[in-house]
Amino acid sequence: MKICFLFSNFHLVDVTAEPKMGLTLAEKVSKNGHQVYIVSNYITNKIEEKNKIHFFLFKGLGDLKTYLINTPKIIRYLAKLEPDAIHVHGGIIIVYAWFINLFLKTSLVFTFCQSLDTFGRLQKKLFFFCLSRLEMIFVTSLYLKKQLAANGLPESRIKIVRLGLENKFLTAKRLRTNTDIFFFGDSNRERGFDIVCAMAKRMRDYSFTILLRWEKDCLNELNEFNKLPNVFVYHLSYKKPLIDLIREAKIIFLPFRWMGVRPPLSIVESMACAKCVFTSTMEGNEEVIKNNVNGILSDFKDLDQVARQITYLINNRTVLQRMGERAKKTIKTMYSDDEYNKIIDYYALCKS
Repeated sequence: MKICFLFSNFHLVDVTAEPKMGLTLAEKVSKNGHQVYIVSNYITNKIEEKNKIHFFLFKGLGDLKTYLINTPKIIRYLAKLEPDAIHVHGGIIIVYAWFINLFLKTSLVFTFCQSLDTFGRLQKKLFFFCLSRLEMIFVTSLYLKKQLAANGLPESRIKIVRLGLENKFLTAKRLRTNTDIFFFGDSNRERGFDIVCAMAKRMRDYSFTILLRWEKDCLNELNEFNKLPNVFVYHLSYKKPLIDLIREAKIIFLPFRWMGVRPPLSIVESMACAKCVFTSTMEGNEEVIKNNVNGILSDFKDLDQVARQITYLINNRTVLQRMGERAKKTIKTMYSDDEYNKIIDYYALCKS
């Protein structure tokens, strides 16, 4: 079968979860024997074939304006391709795909991984207008399924699939640890960067490694943070692979207040590397972390208590290692290839 994947921001597959999940899904489908095509925006126009996947990339930001400008050539490409299904991955782009599909009349498959919190009122109405006309919607968490069902979509048409984890995180061997606490993300309050800074000040006897994607609203905290002797900060574009930084840390500290993707792929990847993740009680996290069993969930109201918990774990290597092993086992079970087969099996129904 010909499956065409449509998702935004292909140029960010190495640094943001949503396009990374779209590419990982496309690669899994390709390895299953289907002909796979990817349509997305990129830093420049580009048409190529790589690893048996055909790429049709057009220049521009991942916003509606970019897609509207490129609509004629996208429709021409898809009309010539005649795919058996167009697989849309992520957010409001399903609205765009639904309307251009009025001309193409192809089966639409949709996977959704991001919370509805970012949607404006009009966006939300258009989103549910389109979703109500789809036979099946795939979501990456129970949290998202409940969100969609609360807005009137029948639960029988919403299926949970755990996607986005690359096999390299599960197969990675242990490395010698050279940092106590590792955080990766943006320097903003949504990611809990202010909490990271506060913890580094409290725990000056412990080393902190930080990998910053983009600097945002916690700039004062970041300036203070850079002056602390127990911290080391990597900035985008960092040369050291993320997976190595995860493997070299004793504890992965991700005090998220809000994330779009649920559960966050950063938590899943860290757990897959057999690491204890110390994170928040944000909805969706509890689907992969059982508190004090395979990770730690906290509301971060008492940072002195958080410091004591981290100190205990670092100083009790056996407890920390067992928690990491349970984390890896959890992710290995939840994020197996059987999850992708739920979607691949559905393609056959599209063709029939």
